Amino acid sequence: LPAAEPAAADVEVPSGAASFASLSQWYEHARTVWQTLSMCGTDLLQFRTMRQVLMAQQLQEFCDALVQKHIDEKMSAESEALIERHTKELRAATAAGDVQLVDNAFRGKLDALRDTIVQDMHHEFDEFVKAHSTKFTDDQVKNDKRFSL
Repeated sequence: LPAAEPAAADVEVPSGAASFASLSQWYEHARTVWQTLSMCGTDLLQFRTMRQVLMAQQLQEFCDALVQKHIDEKMSAESEALIERHTKELRAATAAGDVQLVDNAFRGKLDALRDTIVQDMHHEFDEFVKAHSTKFTDDQVKNDKRFSL
């Protein structure tokens, strides 16, 4: 004879299992786990502790805000101005040598703008980490996130 299945009330919950008082608490937990897996992807095994995962997640959120501020706003606006200015100069150029000079000047200014923005982002990242030094203690995670900028 097959053994009878235990009633739901008789099932023991392992001591390490999380319990949730409501569906919304379970959903919030599941959403957090999903965000962590989504953020880490195949790199999840590189973290030794959940603290490192949370640290990396918070730094990633800060990095996303930095990119939004510096790239999407500042660099976009300044590069548009460079394009307009150098387009006018290109239209006024009469010789091939003039076109080359305008092109070289544009490339130089665009490279300088990029370097300045990257430097500003690194400085702002370093200041943020320094201001929250007790929170962000893992140097490898900090270096990885700074390098990703």
